[in-house]
Amino acid sequence: FWLGSFGGGLMRLDPATGRDTGVRLETSSKIVHSITEWQDQHGIRWLVVGTDAGILLVDPVTLKSREYTFHVGHYPQQVQSRNMAHQVFVDRQNIMWVCTEYGVCYVQPSRQHFELWNISAPGGPTPSEGDWIYSRCVIPGGFIMSHFVGPWLYVFNRDGTLVRTITHMQTNLGYLALADSLKPFYLYNQGDSILWFTTNQYLVRYNLRERRAVVYKLPDAVPYTGLRTILPLDDHTWWIRTRNNGPNGIYVFDPVRRRFTKHYTNYPGCGHCVPQQLFHMYLTSRKELYVTALGGGLFRWDKGTEHFLPVFTFRGKDLERHSNSFEDVTEDSRGILWIATYTGLFAWDPLTKRVVQDYTGDEQIGGIEISHVLFDGGQNMWLSTERGIFYILHATGAIRRMNSVEELTNNFTNGIFEYGSDHFIYASIRGYLVRVRPSDVLGSVSLAGEVHFSDATVMDLPSHFHYDAAGEKEMIIAPGQNRFAVDFSVMNYDGGNRYYYRLDGVMNNWQENENGHLAFYNLSPGKYTLYVRGSNLYGEVLSKEDKVTIIVRPPWWQTVWFRGLALALVLVFSIFLFRRRIRIIRREAAFRQRIAETEMMALRAQMNPHFIFNSLNSIENFIMRNEKRLASDYLNKFARLIRLILENSRVDAVPIEKDIEALQLYVDLEQLRFNHKFDYKAIVSHTLLHDNYRVPPMLIQPFVENAIVHGLANSDKPGLLLLVAVDLQRDYIKYIVEDNGVGNAQAAAYKEKNRPGHQSLGLLITQERINIFNQRYNSGATLQIVDLYDNQQQPAGTRVEIKIKPV
Repeated sequence: FWLGSFGGGLMRLDPATGRDTGVRLETSSKIVHSITEWQDQHGIRWLVVGTDAGILLVDPVTLKSREYTFHVGHYPQQVQSRNMAHQVFVDRQNIMWVCTEYGVCYVQPSRQHFELWNISAPGGPTPSEGDWIYSRCVIPGGFIMSHFVGPWLYVFNRDGTLVRTITHMQTNLGYLALADSLKPFYLYNQGDSILWFTTNQYLVRYNLRERRAVVYKLPDAVPYTGLRTILPLDDHTWWIRTRNNGPNGIYVFDPVRRRFTKHYTNYPGCGHCVPQQLFHMYLTSRKELYVTALGGGLFRWDKGTEHFLPVFTFRGKDLERHSNSFEDVTEDSRGILWIATYTGLFAWDPLTKRVVQDYTGDEQIGGIEISHVLFDGGQNMWLSTERGIFYILHATGAIRRMNSVEELTNNFTNGIFEYGSDHFIYASIRGYLVRVRPSDVLGSVSLAGEVHFSDATVMDLPSHFHYDAAGEKEMIIAPGQNRFAVDFSVMNYDGGNRYYYRLDGVMNNWQENENGHLAFYNLSPGKYTLYVRGSNLYGEVLSKEDKVTIIVRPPWWQTVWFRGLALALVLVFSIFLFRRRIRIIRREAAFRQRIAETEMMALRAQMNPHFIFNSLNSIENFIMRNEKRLASDYLNKFARLIRLILENSRVDAVPIEKDIEALQLYVDLEQLRFNHKFDYKAIVSHTLLHDNYRVPPMLIQPFVENAIVHGLANSDKPGLLLLVAVDLQRDYIKYIVEDNGVGNAQAAAYKEKNRPGHQSLGLLITQERINIFNQRYNSGATLQIVDLYDNQQQPAGTRVEIKIKPV
């Protein structure tokens, strides 16, 4: 058992003996507020102790401890004197939560890829006000470093603890302070004990064992000449770049003879001189030497002529999105030069003199200033940028941002960024040195962060999730509530998160959401399943998902019972309409059949065999009596009548003029057959003859035939007359067929005597035709037969009146 006390620190209790033992901790605090267990990124278990001075990691086996306090440079909102950790807690994802007086912090193992070394000397400025590491050099037992602004040299052990600060040196010029013109900048280790460093005015050789230095002054130096980086070309030749704010160029130093041998400088009008405002020098594997300058692009040094030749700059349209200020140059395993600029990164092939890859337009690293570029042992590329540290995977080309330090303000101009022989990357930020092992970053596995629904609203009012019988979340939306929203959270603290959702029944693919807030409008009634999940910053999907069933209830007119009822009503009505339509079709078919039959019967009536036989007999008599003219005239009329009857029988209605013509031909033939026993008078309205009025063909012919055959033929009185009158009365045509024969009753008696049992169908057929005409055209036609009498009430003939609408 581990016990924390107020004033007694940490104690260990043995339950077997009941004895407790105090544990000596690497802290001055004796107040322990909280204790928990935690497993770091390497799988090592620690005892985490929350104290008044921060937190401590205690090895439960060796009891060794290490104190961690808040670094105000990293967390500027903290106050250095208040490091109290009230509560430490580890959750199911192995995230350590630390409760302080100024908020809650968390520590996640997957993010512990770097070490943060405080580079401030005791009593010096706080890290938030601190300097940057300008140069780092390996020495026996640790490292020695220089600051960008501040003086002195700083010696660290291998654990990153500052163990010594070198403020003065015994030199050949006396005991001098490492300040002003002797302030160290670039460090170069020659063997285990010899350290070289540059200053503004001198090159210094320092013996670490003897702690003595030799100062080599520039032959033409001024106080602010500014020696900076050293590039060894061979055993006798070092190039030393000067600061990038003037024309001082490059000095050449012989480390064996220990003297300056040459100075490449710049002067006005020189086309082959070293460029002004140098940024970088780089020696390739082919022993080609390149330099870059502010706004000047890339230059190659020609050894034969000792000229600096410009080899590449962006021009024209390419210059619109590129910069010719090349800050850093390095080489990959293929000999391709990778160049970091003010606006991004590109690759240049020195053999073809072409840009072979360009990241200037990339979404993540395009258009930003990149100060350093380097390759690790696996040929993965690492970049120091104004947005932090990025790396490009050699295997896939994928670009990643180092989440572990994304909050760190990486000073991309002043600090170092280098890959050490110990396979660590060293990056400088204000007040600290960051040490990263690339293999830890590249081999890390993100935790399977969970995703949870957190809130729901319906019509902008808070709502709750319900649970069905199986324990699954569901959300019920009442009818008319056409606006609702849900929020979900990604429980992943390993850098930036991305949010995805899929609504089954609406979309098939996952859609990305900006912040986990989903709003839905006018969703159709039904049952949906909403799935949500998250991913890290690079789209690597986390394994856990969450889902909720959304039930949108329909209004009553969209319910199943209403739709079933409506469907049943539609079905019944459709059956009714279907059957009604069948009845109509059948009735129309029967009606058309009646028309056809009636028209055929009318045709047969008009083509009366007796009439035809009698007509042919009359023609024969005329021929036998050698009355050729009468026979020809009779035959012509007979032929015309037959032709008109056949033509008119094919249509429903004919012009009244043609109908009167056919009737005239029929009467003429009957007059010839009866030897002009009666006279015929036709009175037809002038309007009817000259306008396009159409009537059923030969409609009154049966009545004319009856008048002639039964009324006039059986009468012996003189002055027999057949009258046919046709007139237009409003919307109707009125026919009058009148004879002064024996009358209807006596004609019937003669018919029964001469042709007993014979039933005449002409009148019935005509009546049927009138009825059909009324049904088809809604004409309201009428038929009236009137017996005529004289003053003595004796039969004096028959009148037929027909009223019909013209078509």
